Amino acid sequence: MRVLILETYASATYGGAEKSMSAFSEYLENAGHEVFVVCEKLMDYAVEKERVLILDTQPPGVQGHWSYLRSLLKVRNFVKKHRIELLLTHTIHAFPFIRLLKNMTEIRTILYFKWVYNEEDLGYLNSWGIKGMDHYVAINTVVGKYWETHLTPDQKITYIPDGISFEHSQQLCTKQKSENLSKLLYFGRIIEGKGLHLLLEALVLLPETFTLRVLGDFDPGLANQKISDYQCKIQELVVSLGLQNRVHFEGHVKNVQPFISESDLVVVPSIVEDAQPFSILESFALNRPAIGTNRGGIPKIFQGDSFWYCDPHPEAIFKKIQEFADMDPQQLSARTKKMGNSIEERYNITNTQSQLLENCWLLVN
Repeated sequence: MRVLILETYASATYGGAEKSMSAFSEYLENAGHEVFVVCEKLMDYAVEKERVLILDTQPPGVQGHWSYLRSLLKVRNFVKKHRIELLLTHTIHAFPFIRLLKNMTEIRTILYFKWVYNEEDLGYLNSWGIKGMDHYVAINTVVGKYWETHLTPDQKITYIPDGISFEHSQQLCTKQKSENLSKLLYFGRIIEGKGLHLLLEALVLLPETFTLRVLGDFDPGLANQKISDYQCKIQELVVSLGLQNRVHFEGHVKNVQPFISESDLVVVPSIVEDAQPFSILESFALNRPAIGTNRGGIPKIFQGDSFWYCDPHPEAIFKKIQEFADMDPQQLSARTKKMGNSIEERYNITNTQSQLLENCWLLVN
């Protein structure tokens, strides 16, 4: 089987969706299939560079109509040259691009929904593009129910969560934790919807012994305007709250595992309907507790156990962190291990990858 994966950022380290797609491409290769990638930026994907085509798949209103047409023709030629049979993507803005490509090449297509589109209007082009695919997969019912409203009644969604490997959990989870819970960790995109500002406002309410490490691209001067404005706000907030000595920005980190194993608690303070934060799964895979907010698919990860999440407000996050700090360490460790076992059972990458491959194989054959 020859599979084309369409990405924005082709990366095994950028974000949860990108990590899992890169891991799946490697899984396909190991299973004897051939994987090709079309992306806007190649970072560190699990595919040979000779099989990668880098170009812009943004809508015509963003890149221009002639540029859009050239990109479409290049991908059509790429598909025909390599006799590609199946296209798999989670990239929302590429829906119309993929439908046009499908009409030109008859390639089979799967949309893998990993997001809730946090805009009021999906847009005419996306609404048109989404209806032309062969199969739809979503990581959970929160995401699936959102996208169902944009599909026709006969278009059904298969549910396959993003999976994670637990092979390193026994190696790294034995690292010594702090005597008292005080080392907090945030990792992910530094954008408003991820709620880092809420965590900073909660941190200032905690004793000064609490510190926070932040992993993620943080460069207000290079980011786009919306992200730059938010990151400038974060810089100003750190200063205004007097947290300069308690908050440490590490930038983009390829391997987050050592940082997780050295932390006491991972915090995911999402404001948006976060679908399935990979940071929570990665934390429990290393036997470290993580808390989130009651947004999107976060409660589903914890199977509705509100011990692990709270409202997306500074006071609520502060109280939740303090609750964990006040717990008996052995009790917290036992609850963390129990939740980790549950997450491993439901999100083990061995199971999720085999399910996704079966869906791909059935569609092609």
